[in-house]
Amino acid sequence: MKNIESGNFSIDNSGNDRKSGFKNEGLTGKSGNKFLENISSPTFFSSSKNNPKQKIRIDELVHKLNPEISLEKCKKLIMAGQIRSDSQPVDKPGTRVKQSACVEIIGIKKYVSRAGYKLEGAWKEINFSIKGKIALDIGISTGGFTDFLLQKNIFHVIGVDVGQGITDNKIRNNERCTLLEKTNARNLTLETVRPITKHLGREIDLVLMDVSFISVLKIIPALIKCVSKTAEFVIMVKPQFEIEKHRVPNGGVLSASDSEDVFKTMRQRFVSFGFEIKGEGNAGIKGTKGNQERFYWMEMK
Repeated sequence: MKNIESGNFSIDNSGNDRKSGFKNEGLTGKSGNKFLENISSPTFFSSSKNNPKQKIRIDELVHKLNPEISLEKCKKLIMAGQIRSDSQPVDKPGTRVKQSACVEIIGIKKYVSRAGYKLEGAWKEINFSIKGKIALDIGISTGGFTDFLLQKNIFHVIGVDVGQGITDNKIRNNERCTLLEKTNARNLTLETVRPITKHLGREIDLVLMDVSFISVLKIIPALIKCVSKTAEFVIMVKPQFEIEKHRVPNGGVLSASDSEDVFKTMRQRFVSFGFEIKGEGNAGIKGTKGNQERFYWMEMK
């Protein structure tokens, strides 16, 4: 476990902080883990926007898009038939492709859950700042959002979830993450997070939220009281949970027009909370049932 100076917060299994002795049921923080190497379904990576027509070796492009994978490993993936370029299989590392090519890697899971891909897609549109921040991840669940943040050099993430034991061990064992399990975000208070932020030496300056079966509007008021006055909010809106129940069809998938109605209403509601909307972007992939979800990047006026 790292010390406070290096920006980490550790407690023992009883929830007791090893330095100050405070107690907080459901709070955990552990050390060390390695990135990647989980096996899953195809993963897509968007290519460089610079000189999109210029050609580059496929092994170099894969490495450029995924620096955490060594160039040698990229070559092995290509020769093993695990790389596609614009949906076409490529088996020679020296094959030259456009920098704008859509690269598909078969068998490597970049994030612990689909949520990571959702956030990645939106971040590419709105490009909110991550590096060096302290984030509050509401509805951390398996940890997809947090996984993305950690890979983008977030300083620390405080993950909140009503469940327990859901978060992937890759996230649970990362010393830059502290979990508040069995915690209802609607009941979150400054007193709950203050012991953590005190040890980190800073207030929370970034809030992300991914929740289901409840409106995000019911949770936001509590969060505003727990974070810095200059904190930024990146909220994912799931339209099926923000619309009247009688308007949700069998199967749970809203029409495009109904979804847009929800997004329009949510913009208005966010403004009524005192937020200034700095940007918005669609999730990188759709929800499991097919709903288009949208992220709103905001800060208090």
